[in-house]
Amino acid sequence: MLAHEMMSDVVPSLKPSDSANRSLNWMNVFKLSHLPVVNEGVFLGLLSDEIIYDTGIYEEPIEKISDRFTNISVSKYTHVFEIIDICSKYSLTAIPVVGDDNEYLGIIVLSKLIENISKIINAHVSGGIIVVEVHVNDYSLSQIAQIVEGNDAKILSMYVVSQPDSMRLSITIKLNTSELTSIIRTFERYEYDIKATFEEKDTMKEIIKERYNSLMSYLNI
Repeated sequence: MLAHEMMSDVVPSLKPSDSANRSLNWMNVFKLSHLPVVNEGVFLGLLSDEIIYDTGIYEEPIEKISDRFTNISVSKYTHVFEIIDICSKYSLTAIPVVGDDNEYLGIIVLSKLIENISKIINAHVSGGIIVVEVHVNDYSLSQIAQIVEGNDAKILSMYVVSQPDSMRLSITIKLNTSELTSIIRTFERYEYDIKATFEEKDTMKEIIKERYNSLMSYLNI
C-alpha cells in the first residue's frame, strides 16, 4: 500500500497568510497536531500546534514563523511501512505527500494510517491469534507456515518483534481459525514458547467493534 492510496480528501492545507489562531482552529476541527503549509501548490513545510504555542504569535500570519516549519514529507510512492516509521520517529499526526519540485499532492492523517494498517494485518477478519517466542537463530518462516498449514489452517498475517537486549523474537500470528488447540500443541512440540493466545468469540468481536468505533469517532473520521 502506497502513500497516494491513503491521502485524505477532506483535511485542508494552510496558507502562509493564515493566522496562527486560524491554523489552531483547523487543527482542532480535524483533531490533528500538524497541518501542511502550502503556497500556490508548493509545499512549504509542516506546522505543529506546539510551534504556535511556543512562539505565541496567535493573531499574526504563520509566514512569520516559516523558519520553524518542519520539512518532512513523503512521495506518493512511499510504502506504508516507511510512512509508519516516519510518523513514529517524529510523533506526527499527519504527513504530507509531495511530488516533483515539492508539489503538494495531499496529506495522510493518523486515523487513515490506522485504518490501512488494520487492513494489512487482516484485523477485521475472523480468526485466532497466537503469540510465540523463539531464539533468533531458530526462527524459520517456512517452519511456522508448515506447523500452521499442517493443522489445516492458514496464516492471514504475521509480524516479528525483537526483544530488547535479548536474542529472542516475539512472533504474532493471525490465523483464519479460532480452533487453536492442535496448532498450539504442535508449536510446543517444536519447542516454541507460547506467550499468549486469543480465540475470537462473538462477544469479543462486539467489544472490539465498539472500541474501534469509539476511536474512529474520537479521531473524527
